[in-house]
Amino acid sequence: MKIAILTTGNSSDTGGIMSFVCEEARQLNQKGLTNMSFDVFMIRLRHSLLLSLILKCLKGVEHKTPVDYGKRITIVDGVTFHNLWIKENLVSFFIRTRITYRPFGMANTRKIVKNLKNYDYVLTHKYESQYIGLQMKKEYGIPFGAFWHGSELTIRTFSNKHAYSLSKEVLEKANDNFFVSKALLKIGKSVFGNGNNHVIYTGPSDMFYRYDAEQKKELRAKNRVQEDEIVVAYVGSLISVKNVLAIPSIFRAIKDKCPNNKIKFWIIGSGDLEAELQFGLKKQEVSYDMLGKIPQNKMPDYMNCIDILLLISKKEGLGLVCLEAMKCGAQVFGSLVGGIPEVIGEDRCVPLDDKFVDDISDMVSCSIQRGRVHQSYDEKFSWNSAIDSILEAITH
Repeated sequence: MKIAILTTGNSSDTGGIMSFVCEEARQLNQKGLTNMSFDVFMIRLRHSLLLSLILKCLKGVEHKTPVDYGKRITIVDGVTFHNLWIKENLVSFFIRTRITYRPFGMANTRKIVKNLKNYDYVLTHKYESQYIGLQMKKEYGIPFGAFWHGSELTIRTFSNKHAYSLSKEVLEKANDNFFVSKALLKIGKSVFGNGNNHVIYTGPSDMFYRYDAEQKKELRAKNRVQEDEIVVAYVGSLISVKNVLAIPSIFRAIKDKCPNNKIKFWIIGSGDLEAELQFGLKKQEVSYDMLGKIPQNKMPDYMNCIDILLLISKKEGLGLVCLEAMKCGAQVFGSLVGGIPEVIGEDRCVPLDDKFVDDISDMVSCSIQRGRVHQSYDEKFSWNSAIDSILEAITH
């Protein structure tokens, strides 16, 4: 049985769904199944020069030519991706975005489908890949599974009637719908309730684990963390849906409620709201370290320095970063949305209401004043059991 794992993206983006796909591919291959083979594909888009110039002028979108443009193979975190290169010009862009309202034009869709038509099953990640899986089933009868990670369901699906219609068709026609949390499954059922649905709880990569005391001490010293300092951190994209503009007020409230504690605030990530976030932190007179985007293979070192992690999203599929932090020994607090309470427990989550900043800072400050409390990690969040569930669905 030949299985294709399909996603979209670029070789420089190693976090989020790309990290999930890489770990999925590694775990499947580690099974050593003699009756199955797995190939990983990445759809890569390049705009024509004219289209790039127009989009930059109209929307400020700069589409740079990838450094590995034209290469058939790209290695991301040790996983081999087969690149499916497609090019879009002004005409195809206009037809796609104003007439057909589909992720790809007809010619590019046919090109991608042709490359995958000899596979027996396709696992799709992200909105664009789900569309390709749908077309493959329509044209060749090839079964496909759609993974729903978060924003492609919680945001994109409800962005307009065309996206809603396509997501509904994918949910209806997919042989298997894989949701990363019960909260996402509930949303999926609100769009189409009769699909073949599975909740697949994955876990962090094996590289996330709790270092010994000496390793932690050395790493904290390397990152200029004093022995008696408490590191309170946010890790993730600096975008609106992550609620990052609430961080300055939360950090300030924690600082005010813990006057006798030394606290170091970290922000790890990048995004469109970085400048606005920094302005807010300056206005609140909060000292912080902006560490930027850290390569995924370096993240365990930073997670092992963090004492308390905050995930305060407005919407969240599961919150894998919570699991990564917990595996490394951090305590995690977050907003009562999406899959976050499924991971860290409702008693560590706060509703996003008018009292949110005060309530979550209370929760964190109480934890700091109590001293380190071990937060248990539920072993149901496991790649081993997730892969077994995926394989069972594929083969039935």
